[in-house]
Amino acid sequence: MKRDEGTPGRRITRRTFGKMTAAFSAIPTLALAQQKLELGVLTGASFSPSAPSPAVADAYRAAWSQFMAQNPGITLKIEPHAGSTEALQEILTRASAKRLPDIGIMDTYWIPRLHAGGYLQPMDDVLSETDKADFLPGVLKATTHGGALRSIYIYNSWRGLFYRPSVVKALGFEAPPTDWAAFMKFGKAARASGAPNAVMLPANTSELTMLYLFPQLLGLGGEIHDDKGKPNFFEPPNREKLAQVMQMWRDLVVEGLMPAQVGGMDEVATRPFFYSGETTTIGSSSSFINQFYTDVPKLKGDLGAVPLPLPDGATPVPLLAAWGYVIFTKDPERLEAAKRFIRFMLDPAQLSVLNAVQGHLPVRRSIWETSPAFSGDPLFQQLYVIQNDPRLRERSIFPIYPAIKDAVTAQMADVIAGRTNPQAAIDRAREQVMTAYRRLER
Repeated sequence: MKRDEGTPGRRITRRTFGKMTAAFSAIPTLALAQQKLELGVLTGASFSPSAPSPAVADAYRAAWSQFMAQNPGITLKIEPHAGSTEALQEILTRASAKRLPDIGIMDTYWIPRLHAGGYLQPMDDVLSETDKADFLPGVLKATTHGGALRSIYIYNSWRGLFYRPSVVKALGFEAPPTDWAAFMKFGKAARASGAPNAVMLPANTSELTMLYLFPQLLGLGGEIHDDKGKPNFFEPPNREKLAQVMQMWRDLVVEGLMPAQVGGMDEVATRPFFYSGETTTIGSSSSFINQFYTDVPKLKGDLGAVPLPLPDGATPVPLLAAWGYVIFTKDPERLEAAKRFIRFMLDPAQLSVLNAVQGHLPVRRSIWETSPAFSGDPLFQQLYVIQNDPRLRERSIFPIYPAIKDAVTAQMADVIAGRTNPQAAIDRAREQVMTAYRRLER
């Protein structure tokens, strides 16, 4: 399960979030005596004043308070959702019962399903043309459906390999190679130096695993569905490309560079192995950078990142994988108030602070280039180069994506352990996905 990434590595229960929400509602600075219009915001805890991280909570509290001070006729009310990628069903249930509030903060891979249900309002006029040009390539296109912008990203979360430059340089490398053959040699050098593992990638049944193997598949020229959303990962040439990626992961295990146990691990479970030096590189989200520094302060200034390796000069296609604002309400007055709130929260003056305190990658160039937290940090500038790629794209704009990622990632533990082969794994994934596809087509 992929949690929202506002406060990486920390969990908050639904009951706790509810208590925090109630406490937030009672704070005098956030409750105006003359309430005229109350906007409901459906959100996971990490994107609100109820965030479990005190620093994040304070930043959102300050932003929300400033907005309400500037707009005395509007108050904001938190309506909590589970805050994980698996919360989509909860939200669809609310939608079918007509219990959606005015605004939502959603995982953007839910957007196709929510748009297909007719729940999302156009947001094109939230941003000026100047503001739109400030967003990184592909960001606004990724959430455009039916000819209109349906969601706007708050940040992005990139996944790749993280490493300690001091350790890697001691092995005779400037950085882990991004060429596959060279990476295998690097991995063997790491093992020869005494490291039990050269790399650990999460390979459990989850969105996390898909966020590693899908960029590699795209980088090799493969796809998971056609331009109409019909699954085709099991057809040539996509089948061969997906099998190649699966075999590469299996080869890491065969060569002793990665333990088969990652088939049951997520990013939180693998992180201690990196801290202890039991793996030289680790697959991680950029949203965990602040968590790295909190857990092991000496990593500050000794942390680097590179894309996952691929053969023959290919490079992974960076994905957009994060959370964004949506508007549910159709009421004209509430709609305009919702747009005003989102416009305020996406302004670099607010968004740069929130991106920095949460360790999130900005989606606006101006924040990358003018906010000291990003412009003055070598690691973040490394990530800016990776993100500022014309190929940057959404995972998928079609409702079939969740079924595909579930089916494909469900095979990875068996593939890397050698209990099945890539071709058989793809056949099993195909059967599962096509059942879901036929259901969607009804």
